[in-house]
Amino acid sequence: MQGNTLWGIINSPLMILLIVTPIVPFSKRIFTFFYKKLFRPCPDFVVDAGINLFVYHLTRKEYSLNKITQLSSKEKYVRVISSLIILTVFGFFAIWILRVVVKTPDNYTNLTFKTTGESFLLSEIDAISFPDESKWKLDPDICHEDLYQNIALKKEISYELVFMLCTTVGFDKEKPKIEVLVNNYKNERNVYILMAALLSMYAILFSISVIAPVYVSSKLLSYKFKLLGLSNLKIK
Repeated sequence: MQGNTLWGIINSPLMILLIVTPIVPFSKRIFTFFYKKLFRPCPDFVVDAGINLFVYHLTRKEYSLNKITQLSSKEKYVRVISSLIILTVFGFFAIWILRVVVKTPDNYTNLTFKTTGESFLLSEIDAISFPDESKWKLDPDICHEDLYQNIALKKEISYELVFMLCTTVGFDKEKPKIEVLVNNYKNERNVYILMAALLSMYAILFSISVIAPVYVSSKLLSYKFKLLGLSNLKIK
């Protein structure tokens, strides 16, 4: 067995790469933002144009009112779509992490059987399918009702999993091991929630930084036209 779904997937080179790759530059961006950007004076024309300073800093660009140009429709489209994709991908991953935490009842741990990749919830008294908890349940009474092969066929799960669970659940000598797994999972819940929060924060900030130039350039162009007496022109 291994700690489920979450650690079972994250504990692989690919997932570590996918998670660490954005987190490293994100941490650097946060440091840069707070220590070099946040307290740096903005040009007066940025303030006068009514631009949100937080969003302006996230662009990580220096703008010149004289050189400001309108972004092409293609670039705007790419930035908007990219921003939505970032929010969707990281949002779903954060929701999935929280779903694993919320759907795991107290006194259970969330595991995956390495041999077959089947996920389940385990306590000292029974085991339940996961994420669909209605698919099957195993406890000592059920395990003693029939042959393991027949139970596996009825429950539509592997014989290996049935054998492992039916020789584990309800046995006094196995209870301390299960208790350790349950307690470890309780401690890991906070890590899961923190990870979900960090992913959500990263997704929001990163998506804002991607789409921010669209907002900033539009506001600056409107302000520039206003100064030139061309306020009747519309920015497309």
